[in-house]
Amino acid sequence: LAARLDAELAGLFVEDEDVLRWARLPIGRAVDPGSAALRASEPEDVEAELRAQAARARAALESAAAASSVRCRFRVVRGRVAPSLVAAAGEADLIVLGRCSWARSRSQGLGATARAVAAGAPSAVLFLREGESLIEGPVAVLHPGGAAGDRAAALGLALAARDGGRLLLLSPPEAPEPAVPEDLGRGLELERRRLRGAGPASLASALETSGARLLVLPAGGDEPLTRARVEAAGCPVLVVR
Repeated sequence: LAARLDAELAGLFVEDEDVLRWARLPIGRAVDPGSAALRASEPEDVEAELRAQAARARAALESAAAASSVRCRFRVVRGRVAPSLVAAAGEADLIVLGRCSWARSRSQGLGATARAVAAGAPSAVLFLREGESLIEGPVAVLHPGGAAGDRAAALGLALAARDGGRLLLLSPPEAPEPAVPEDLGRGLELERRRLRGAGPASLASALETSGARLLVLPAGGDEPLTRARVEAAGCPVLVVR
């Protein structure tokens, strides 16, 4: 996505303050990954593991950026994960994160960190599940009306033009028919579809039948509904402020 938008990619690794605090407690225990045996938790070992994880993350970011000829930078901060991500989002146009923690990777729901960032980040947020990628394919936009819907449609149009030119413009049952500026819509394969209901199930069904590879979703005042739509979508979701 950074390559398509000619943007810089900034990696952030958070040394979780809560994990470090737990490691200093006398009752702290760690599970050996090889034998599954319990052992005493040593703060020095936890710090070393966090440094190793940060190094692996930096290497992965730099490798991916080099492969796509993207500018990148990487930094490490220490703190609580969700507040650190929300603070970083204030310095970026887009923040990208997984929908779930590793402990909930098989579930559909948003993890605690993803929920906190979705509610507090001032920038756009892209949610991905493990194994998902932004491959070329149809881009879907949910346009419920209003300025937020217009911003989502404009971004969806720009991305669709780079992804083969197919855009699915979805409208809730009671929303007005969204207008598409002629200069932005020219050359696109544009499909309009009215959803059968306002709930997440209707949206998920439309996405599945269309084969959409990305949903652009405007953030609204109804945070629970926005979260439910993100969770129901079977493709990456870009939430636009």
